[in-house]
Amino acid sequence: LGNRSGTDENDRDRFHLGVNPSFDMTWKISDYWSVFSNGSYAISETSWTNLYGTYVLNNYRNISRHDADIYDEERLGARMKINYKDIFNGFLAYVEMSASRSNRKVIYSTTFDKNSLATVTMLYAPNHSNSQGITANLHKDFDWKEMSIDLTGSLQWNNGQYMRQSELVNHHTKGHSIGGTFRCSPAGWLDLDVSGNYSSSQHGTSDGLSQRGIHNFTGT
Repeated sequence: LGNRSGTDENDRDRFHLGVNPSFDMTWKISDYWSVFSNGSYAISETSWTNLYGTYVLNNYRNISRHDADIYDEERLGARMKINYKDIFNGFLAYVEMSASRSNRKVIYSTTFDKNSLATVTMLYAPNHSNSQGITANLHKDFDWKEMSIDLTGSLQWNNGQYMRQSELVNHHTKGHSIGGTFRCSPAGWLDLDVSGNYSSSQHGTSDGLSQRGIHNFTGT
């Protein structure tokens, strides 16, 4: 899948077949505990934007020429969620873990020259990106005044590659967030709903370049 064969004419007329399998599994351990997991493998074709870019590059003589090949992108993903439910006491909780990986055969970049003119190039440079994440949630209901509390926290990690001024750069991103919601009805005519969320992310590259962390807080 995704391999070049024959001339440009044959490449445009070839038959292309992709298989995208996936699975889901739920395991009920007891009346309180359950586990859900799924996995997937997917192949996506080159976007029309990138195909148009390779066509333009293939028809200009003053920049690098590239064949308008169709390169697929492969994506692997897996997720597992552990649930705890105590309905009678109004207590719910879960922990969810996820991971994904994508593989590509080519990489696209935008290069700016000394006159600030942009050139889009395509390089045959196999590259990949990985991401992992974990999320935890706690929810508790109380009989008094229909009060409830919900808390959620998450961590994310991402690693990948991109082109910067025609150089392949490894970059990484990490972030975390925490949020909560408080609800109650102190009176029949009054409902309180207060929520807040804080998130932070940090970006960096393998050559030591690191951006300042981005922090965000929202509340209602």
